Amino acid sequence: MEQAFSMGNSQDSALEWLKQNKKQVAVFLISGIKLEGIISGFDPYCILLTDGKGCQQMVYKAKISTIAQLRS
Repeated sequence: MEQAFSMGNSQDSALEWLKQNKKQVAVFLISGIKLEGIISGFDPYCILLTDGKGCQQMVYKAKISTIAQLRS
């Protein structure tokens, strides 16, 4: 993932790398809630997260505390 941060805009580059490589991530919200899934899309304001069952959740970036790649 270090490659993603060396490609310019670190946030968009990292999200694009996670999306393209279909990496499982844990998204921690500022409220303490943990969401898990694959980043299937994003824009300047939101991230689209898809879980293993195909259910999608849209999460506002402003509500995200941390995104961590899960170990396989």
